[in-house]
Amino acid sequence: MSSRVAFPLLALVLFISGCSSSSSPDPIINTETQFEGEWTNNSVIRGGRLASITWSFKGREFVKTTRFIDAPNDPSVEMGTFVVGTAMVMSSGVNAHRLDITYHAENASEGPRTEFDAAYINSGTLYFGRPMISESCEGEVYRKPSLGFEVVNGVIRTLEIDGSACFARPDTIDFDNPYLLSQS
Repeated sequence: MSSRVAFPLLALVLFISGCSSSSSPDPIINTETQFEGEWTNNSVIRGGRLASITWSFKGREFVKTTRFIDAPNDPSVEMGTFVVGTAMVMSSGVNAHRLDITYHAENASEGPRTEFDAAYINSGTLYFGRPMISESCEGEVYRKPSLGFEVVNGVIRTLEIDGSACFARPDTIDFDNPYLLSQS
């Protein structure tokens, strides 16, 4: 066989073998295992109170525990499921995961509530997206009760206001609220 025919034939074979489908998954999809473990933040203000929040992820289920500093033996516990979606480029330039979090209601008449979030993991630190209000309430949004605040004698109190606000999937990561992976 002449080299004129052999070279193009070899190039074609290499091209076709390079285009074969790979059995390795897309590293952005099906990454629930990256979230596995217990993630705890430093103290944050929630509802006018200082709290520490721990997210425990296992499989596709989570438990979110909020411990208020003034009542550490009376934590608020929420449970549910989560789905990690495709990558999205955030305004900071990092690639984060779409994260759909479904809270299971304690009261069956309320039904589940799904929130659309984003999450970024870097060096054992988990960051969620900054909540983003959607004025138009169109597209991929979810509703949450509206909250207002008042300060009485130097204490911040949360007030529930009639109605709800629409939130869209965040386009910014909240780097001010890191969650560290527990080493236990």
